[in-house]
Amino acid sequence: MPPIIALVMDHVPAERAGTASGVVNTARQVGGSLGVAIFGAALAGQGFMEGLRASLGWTALILVILVFASLSLRHDQRKAA
Repeated sequence: MPPIIALVMDHVPAERAGTASGVVNTARQVGGSLGVAIFGAALAGQGFMEGLRASLGWTALILVILVFASLSLRHDQRKAA
């Protein structure tokens, strides 16, 4: 989280630093809560091992999607510069 927070704070005007910090921290808390709730529901809906495998599979899929999304954003920023 520190690199993400630093990145956001570096790209925000000084007069909006407090708001940006609050938004980042709120998004982190909401994301963590939703992650626990969603993957907990996946574990509870099945047997433990089946739910664990499903949760890990979804986590891996989401990670791959986010990696490709971040690489495409980086590529788009290079084109714009």
